[in-house]
Amino acid sequence: MKMLMHICCANCSIYPLRSLRKRGIYTSGYWYNPNIHPFTEYSSRLDALRHLQKEWDLDIDYVDHYGLKDFIRNVVHNEADRCEYCYSSRLEETARTAKKN
Repeated sequence: MKMLMHICCANCSIYPLRSLRKRGIYTSGYWYNPNIHPFTEYSSRLDALRHLQKEWDLDIDYVDHYGLKDFIRNVVHNEADRCEYCYSSRLEETARTAKKN
């Protein structure tokens, strides 16, 4: 079985990647995170994931676009639902990519 997994950071992906590998599920990663702020945090997470990719020989696709302005435009005046938007926008993009590939 093949699976595309959204990855928000290297640290959060370690356990699921190990668990899926043990079960024989081929997992590739997908980096799409327009919600991460500030830019230094975005860069740190991206760099850490690239390091993990090299160490573990992972297959990861990157959408390296710091899209904070668009993210903020979609949650402004709707702060109570920002988490729902954040999760759904990233997972919908991951699902579209999985379907395409």
